[in-house]
Amino acid sequence: MLMLSILAGLNSCKKEDNCIKNTYSFKKEITIISDTLRTHKGFLKLFAQLESNNNYSIINKFGYMGKYQIGRQALIEIGFGGISQEDFINTPELQEIAMNFLLKKNKKFLRNYIGKYNSTTIKGIYITESGILAGAHALGHVAVIKWLESKGQIDSKDANKIKVSTRIKQFSGYNLKL
Repeated sequence: MLMLSILAGLNSCKKEDNCIKNTYSFKKEITIISDTLRTHKGFLKLFAQLESNNNYSIINKFGYMGKYQIGRQALIEIGFGGISQEDFINTPELQEIAMNFLLKKNKKFLRNYIGKYNSTTIKGIYITESGILAGAHALGHVAVIKWLESKGQIDSKDANKIKVSTRIKQFSGYNLKL
């Protein structure tokens, strides 16, 4: 609403008011603001909101734990298998470290697919590294690979009925620092 009223105000100004310069400056500022929202921190914030409503101490009915809903097998794969469930859900710093380890692990595992499909479009969804990694975290790398290789025909769902394509689309375009 605010943007529309500002743009309407710009359309009503006169040549002598230097409107073209102001419009360019305004659009540039909006782009900068938009770009800063798609950061690594923004990625993690949205992921945590969707997975657990930012709750570090939650355990769902399938045994996934914490803010990012990380499973026991994932913890084992990144070398955190010796950590108890209680310690994991009561240590926010550990959950943040574990999530970043998992993103790095998935990036390494999916590097060939990221290289092949990054900046392409499948079924209207713009594919990026961040989307691929979000899909892998939520549904597993196998689901992501099947979706990519089938050009969107195989679209697995998690236990909550969320499709891999939904996660890939939701998290497209984030600038991850891995």
